Amino acid sequence: MVKTTSTKSLFSSLSSPDSSLTSSSSSNFESLFEKSKSQFDQISLEFELILNTYKLKSQKLDLTERKLTKKEKLLKERELHLNERETIVKEHEEYFNCLEKKLSITTTIETKLGKNQKVKLDIGGKIFVTTLSTLTSVKDTFFTGYFNDHFNPTVEDDDNSFFIDRPNEQFHLILNYLRGIDIKCKIASLNECDLNDFIEEIVYYQLTPIYEILPSNGIDILRTKYSINSNP
Repeated sequence: MVKTTSTKSLFSSLSSPDSSLTSSSSSNFESLFEKSKSQFDQISLEFELILNTYKLKSQKLDLTERKLTKKEKLLKERELHLNERETIVKEHEEYFNCLEKKLSITTTIETKLGKNQKVKLDIGGKIFVTTLSTLTSVKDTFFTGYFNDHFNPTVEDDDNSFFIDRPNEQFHLILNYLRGIDIKCKIASLNECDLNDFIEEIVYYQLTPIYEILPSNGIDILRTKYSINSNP
């Protein structure tokens, strides 16, 4: 009987788990789980922080890119503006160089002739004597252009005159006008044929101020023959 009891006790001890061992394993598992969970939470937090940092940097990069695009556009506009200004400056330089050249040539003529020295004009074979200041007394006419580089006039060798191949019958009226003499009555007394010739010459010599003192029939000639409108 004693032997049987011992065997049962041994079997019972082998088949039943140790309660202390089971409790320890469970505690270790829970501890490991909590530790893993804590690590996961930490990693998640760090990942979220990295993600937010990336988003912030991405936003900054987008903003920087927009600013750079805007600056690039402004730079292109400034470059275009500078190119336009450079073109304008070059045009002005060419213009002033041209003026300087004209002034140099005109000064040479004035130095050679003298503004108040006698100037001989051979108009269609007839000699008229005047001064350079008289001939250039009205701006933007044939004569202001003639006595510079537009025509580069040359003096005739035989009599030191400037030859202009135009009719001379009405030139005395033109010259008197340039001298400051009132020629309105003289113009009004011209017959139709002479008035036509006179108007043809003032158009050729570009003496537009004389248009204002023409009689009404002269204004009609300007309008119909030369398509020039002028008020008396």
